[in-house]
Amino acid sequence: MAKEQDVVAIVGMGLAGIGNLLAMHASKKFDNIEDMKFCFQFALPEEMLREAVSELGKSGRVDSSWQLAMSNIRGPVRVYRDESWLVVDPLDHGVEIRSPQGVTVTAYPCANPEQITLPRYLPRVRNMSCVCGISPEEISQLMHREAQRISREEVTVKEASKTSAS
Repeated sequence: MAKEQDVVAIVGMGLAGIGNLLAMHASKKFDNIEDMKFCFQFALPEEMLREAVSELGKSGRVDSSWQLAMSNIRGPVRVYRDESWLVVDPLDHGVEIRSPQGVTVTAYPCANPEQITLPRYLPRVRNMSCVCGISPEEISQLMHREAQRISREEVTVKEASKTSAS
């Protein structure tokens, strides 16, 4: 349909792909880029949390989005600092982010491909990381505690997701 309308379509790019295009576009406006952060904020409404707990109780299974979130926030995480690679414990490198809705949360480095791929294409960037914030804060703390348990190999991603969802 796009070809018929002479429209360019970018298929299967996902949300991160849009961010990548925006980062590339914005980077052309500057001579140098000191610090670039991709910020993800998951605001979990009470209704969604209740649904997740209810589904876990009925089926014993956790929605795959919980498992993806747990996989992304567990440590250690690779970040780009001072034009070189560094492995960090996410909980030691939290930053405050504020959503357009005015919600402020502590966001922590997370495992996403952007901080690995973008420095290759943006030679002027000195620091690059992806950070993830989760609200409400109680859920953020619980998920990060479970992520630490995954890193220590005390539980699997699936087990930690069940704990976080319940």
